[in-house]
Amino acid sequence: MALNDSLWEFPVHYPMKVMGRADGALKERLTEIILRYVADFDASTYQVRPSSKGKYVSFSTTLYLTEKSQVEGLYADLNDCEDVLWAL
Repeated sequence: MALNDSLWEFPVHYPMKVMGRADGALKERLTEIILRYVADFDASTYQVRPSSKGKYVSFSTTLYLTEKSQVEGLYADLNDCEDVLWAL
């Protein structure tokens, strides 16, 4: 993921939303990934929303990021996670 440095100012409160299948261990995997980059992340801050038919679930949270490498690492790891369908 290439970031346009002129659009980013750190530190930043960064809203993140991730969607995956409701039948997996998405919450645990997502928390594990976030903790690699945000050591003091509190998983109780997730806002969880199931899809209308219950097949998918989305997790929203706001992360406090202090440097560009956190954003790049998060999205690289989320992209590699088979439980994640998309991340914004």
